[in-house]
Amino acid sequence: MIETVNVLFRPEWTCGRWNKEKQVAIMYNLIEGMSYFFESHSAAVIGEVLATERNGQVDIVKIAENTGIAEESINEFFNELLKLGLLVNEIPDSRQIIEYRRRVGSAKKENSVKTERTTKEKLPYTMSDAEMAYGERAGGVTSVMFELTYNCSQQCIHCYNSGATRNSAEQCSRNDRREMTFDDYRRIIDELYSLGLMKVCLSGGDPFSNPIVWQIIDYLPDQFG
Repeated sequence: MIETVNVLFRPEWTCGRWNKEKQVAIMYNLIEGMSYFFESHSAAVIGEVLATERNGQVDIVKIAENTGIAEESINEFFNELLKLGLLVNEIPDSRQIIEYRRRVGSAKKENSVKTERTTKEKLPYTMSDAEMAYGERAGGVTSVMFELTYNCSQQCIHCYNSGATRNSAEQCSRNDRREMTFDDYRRIIDELYSLGLMKVCLSGGDPFSNPIVWQIIDYLPDQFG
């Protein structure tokens, strides 16, 4: 027997993309760091969920009308999305979000003790199976890494950035370059988004050494579903 879903909301920790032409979609649970790939009818439903504003109520009746999929099937699918944290039964407040993050962090810490990660898994920029499946089906430019700055307050011996200092005796020349403005990044992000972009990695140097990093971080969720 299928449990009936009454009122559901799209939580603020979700984002994703829906490619109507290729009938594929990807949706992220940003707190858990998980991505999920959908195709065919399920992708169409995810597209409708992503069209709902964050913390907005998901309208099953409207989705059924827009997709031509029976409400009973959507209801069954939504029960699965609830388990993945892609939908919630109520709009979470800040306390609930903090507690959710704490539980996820504790679980990952416990798991990291038991499981030795490979070198690839330790890299700052990797593609999940869901991201690779979406990229292969959707095509276009699906991911990009921005080196926001060469500036950094650390002296890592392995740093490959030009001008970096690896000890106190070296002279830093990280500032000897003109960096792009926020308007430059906004234009590039908009252009890449039109080509299918769904994942952005901000790197450096230390990306937080660049004061526009917060403008970029605030701008990206407005673009990515």
